[in-house]
Amino acid sequence: MNWKRNSLYLFAFVAFATSGHSSALEDRPHAITQCSWGGRTFSLDDYPQSTTIGRFGDLKITGRMRSSGDSGAIFTFSRSGHAIFQKRINDLFNPNGWLGVSTDGRSFALNTSNGGAAGGWSVSVFRVEEDGRVRDLSTSIQTVKKDFSSRHFCKTRGNNYEAIQWRKNDQLLIAASVYGTGDCGKEMGFTEGYLLKVATGKILSRMSEQQMLELPYVCTYNFWQAGDPNP
Repeated sequence: MNWKRNSLYLFAFVAFATSGHSSALEDRPHAITQCSWGGRTFSLDDYPQSTTIGRFGDLKITGRMRSSGDSGAIFTFSRSGHAIFQKRINDLFNPNGWLGVSTDGRSFALNTSNGGAAGGWSVSVFRVEEDGRVRDLSTSIQTVKKDFSSRHFCKTRGNNYEAIQWRKNDQLLIAASVYGTGDCGKEMGFTEGYLLKVATGKILSRMSEQQMLELPYVCTYNFWQAGDPNP
């Protein structure tokens, strides 16, 4: 298997990713993942419990799975105990996710999966305006999906799209990957990067996986195969 081209299985490897890299591991292939300081992972409690994902100034973001007979989750932005915005994600089955936060604490990128750790991952994007209202800018991701899927696509499983980090308060680095399983053929796990201006949906730059790895402040973890020493 070409591990360098595998997709971004953050949650399958999160314990290993945060354990540090010994010199014995540095020669192993790396994969791009979200930096811990750029946001936070979360795991939603079972219905009907609500899970606090984070507090950002006077803003609180929570998530709640829908009932056991209904897929999806509802994410709520609240202030002073009052909900000011809600986002319903219908195709969410995995309670685990990641919320990326811009340096000014007003832009948010939400990674969610309609399956497990392998995908399929999608991104929702929000911005808190000067007047305190929350704007849903998730449609801006469509330009990335359209561009990537026109050249790379797994017919059986689709593609993964994950926010990696906010490069600026309105510029989001996104990893687009072909689903990383064998039935996706030779394109399995193929990854490219996009720098997106979320307010307009304009793609500012495209980059290879290697170019993403060379960016400053992009976090990675090592892949390892069964039988390797010191996993």
